[in-house]
Amino acid sequence: MLFRSKVKAFVAKVPEYISGIRKLHAQFEQQEPAILDHFCQAFPDFAPGKVKIYLMLSLFQFDAKIPSEHPDSLLIGLDGLARFHGIDAPLAVILSHEFFHLYHFQVNPLPKNPDDLPLYRLLWQEGLAVYASQQLNSGASLADVLLDPRLAANGPASIRSEAKRLLLCLDSRE
Repeated sequence: MLFRSKVKAFVAKVPEYISGIRKLHAQFEQQEPAILDHFCQAFPDFAPGKVKIYLMLSLFQFDAKIPSEHPDSLLIGLDGLARFHGIDAPLAVILSHEFFHLYHFQVNPLPKNPDDLPLYRLLWQEGLAVYASQQLNSGASLADVLLDPRLAANGPASIRSEAKRLLLCLDSRE
């Protein structure tokens, strides 16, 4: 039933995003080769031939992600990009971020049970991807690099308290 309700909600909401999805698809087709080339220049040992990229509808569940059970696959939810980032989604930033995850998993493979990773490793993975994306897209705003305007606006004020809190649970696997 949960899946049916998600599909029903998606079908009701998707018409307002159709033009954005089409525009983002066209932008992806146009921009992705240059973004990948730029990434490969920075990380020449990245093997893009071992990667599969899937353009899909995510039922508004995600914008882009790499499934832990397939760390060589990048899922691009065009509907999620349109809804969460708008038609002017920073594709270079988002793709650089995700390409870095793919690269990272090539040179530092996930363990057999990737759902059992400690928090410190998850923070490291995300932090490295944000940093790499920022370096590859030097003109990008903090909101674009963090993929979250609210975090960019409010995050710096909470760094100290969050760091203290996280230090207490870095080994957590929950």
